[in-house]
Amino acid sequence: MKAGPEQNAKIMSCRMRPLPRRHRIAHLRALVRQQPADSIRRDLLTSLLRETTTARPPGKEAAGAKKPANDSSIKSCSFKE
Repeated sequence: MKAGPEQNAKIMSCRMRPLPRRHRIAHLRALVRQQPADSIRRDLLTSLLRETTTARPPGKEAAGAKKPANDSSIKSCSFKE
């Protein structure tokens, strides 16, 4: 069974998480350039790139911001294939 574009974006996001932030950004930019201008996948990759570039790098939290006690979203990348 083939996964849809949303599932593929989730899978790619989980696979890219171990990469350093700057490499994730470079990889996403390259993937966006490969897609046709009007494709759904390009839109999903662009939104993922936007989230990645606007997110604060680790260790750069805003003054007074508390770190989450247990950030399970990073540790558990589970998906059905």
